[in-house]
Amino acid sequence: MGKFDKKRKSEMNRTEEYNDNPFDRIFADYDERRRRETEAALKEANINPDLIQSDRYMPHKGQPAENTISHGVNTASYINTEQRRKKNLYSSANQRVQFGSATIIGKREYQQDALATSFVPGEEKYIAVLCDGMGGMNGGEQASALCVDIMINAFNSGVDFVPMFFQENIIEIDDAVASICDEYGNPIGAGSTLISVIIDKDDFYWASVGDSHIYVIRGDEMLRVNTEHNYMLELQRAVSRGEITQEEALSDPKKDALISYMGMGGVYLMDINQKPLKLYKNDIIVLCSDGLYRALSDDEILDTVKRYISSPQLTADVLVDMVQKKDRPHQDNTSVIVVKYQ
Repeated sequence: MGKFDKKRKSEMNRTEEYNDNPFDRIFADYDERRRRETEAALKEANINPDLIQSDRYMPHKGQPAENTISHGVNTASYINTEQRRKKNLYSSANQRVQFGSATIIGKREYQQDALATSFVPGEEKYIAVLCDGMGGMNGGEQASALCVDIMINAFNSGVDFVPMFFQENIIEIDDAVASICDEYGNPIGAGSTLISVIIDKDDFYWASVGDSHIYVIRGDEMLRVNTEHNYMLELQRAVSRGEITQEEALSDPKKDALISYMGMGGVYLMDINQKPLKLYKNDIIVLCSDGLYRALSDDEILDTVKRYISSPQLTADVLVDMVQKKDRPHQDNTSVIVVKYQ
């Protein structure tokens, strides 16, 4: 995102000139705030590199069987794309917000992504949730579906202060996923990333745990607003202390291992904006699992959104079709929600 990098440097030197444009102003302090919050959380958690045991995530250690709860999850409504579009994802010219979605299994044996949207009629409140599950067999499938189910049900029950809503429900979801058990009452160690956005009239809020992405697109500019919660954060701290080089950080085989995800039990890293970003007409929000952003460049995503955004559903379909046509040998599950504010 070269354009944003240049713009951030410029905006950080001239923040006083942008009192009327929240999208410009966000560049001035977002990187610094995100760095401070991340470093504080990592320091408090005392992350140990030896705990990183997987290329994808640190396995949940589990709790004694007598202290766990078995959650029965029906994932069908979140896995079947056509059914989901009809029931959960809608696009109407009469709505302030339009949604489009698409998902493919890629070249994996299981579909472990889940997504859904909802809205409150008459209140102009909208939510989108996308989760990328992790775990053997159907463990990731159960985890992602449970994340979506709890978040959507909580939203439908009512939201007052959005940041607190996100924080409370992320903690609840983390505990619930950590408690998923097999038929013998043993925790299965599944996990999931979680990204969610809420639009309340023209206020935009987001929440993120893990490494799925949330992009905001305005005109020719695109910004990823959330942090990837992976071991690269700790490696970058080591670089800043002079302990390792940037090249060593980038070549570390564990750099993509998640250090925060739903189901770890005691989730401690989460991105939640306390102050809303004001949306302008024709702003676009893209939520996606890593199957999309690891296959497509930022420029490909931005160019596709700009070309097809008259239809959010078409935009989502084209994005996953582009991934499919790449024919990458180990293509992951890929899911995307495209949100148009109008």
